[in-house]
Amino acid sequence: VDEWRLSETRSLSTGSPLLRASFKLRRSLVALLSLATRCKKEMAATGKYYVSVTGLRTAGYFSILKFFYYTIPAFRAAQVAKGNLSCAKFSYKDVYMTVTVWENKDAMRSYYRGTAHAAAMKQLKNVSSYGKIHGYFTDKIPSDEAAIEAWKSNGRRVHGEPNPLYGDVPDNEADQKTSDAHA
Repeated sequence: VDEWRLSETRSLSTGSPLLRASFKLRRSLVALLSLATRCKKEMAATGKYYVSVTGLRTAGYFSILKFFYYTIPAFRAAQVAKGNLSCAKFSYKDVYMTVTVWENKDAMRSYYRGTAHAAAMKQLKNVSSYGKIHGYFTDKIPSDEAAIEAWKSNGRRVHGEPNPLYGDVPDNEADQKTSDAHA
């Protein structure tokens, strides 16, 4: 791929203006298609509220202190963030969970980009052995149990090994299901 990019760059610098324009047009079309796909997903999402569910299992006893050092300020920032309607924190089967409900996805994104949340996210791999997230739209504020079920069923594991206790399918089984579907 890098060789292709290098040859493309050489041909652009030595090629005709028409050739350079066609490569620029192709890049623009790819960017436009990517934007259209994201917009389509956003428009397809329905529901009055945006819910974010996070689950994290700490790596050990000493990592718990560091975990709380970073997550307490992040949770407090979420509680007072513009557009936040609800915040809950609890433990579920050795996983520290947070469920936040937002007026819309943009409000959650503003909080997500904030300094307290960013500092906590930078520590994810240092303090945890497992992490999984899920965000979704809904018409009513979910109970903690409903949010956990959605997280287990539809969440994305961002760190650690799959754990059936949290609704994960081991990687080799997921690979097998994918190859079976294509057969």
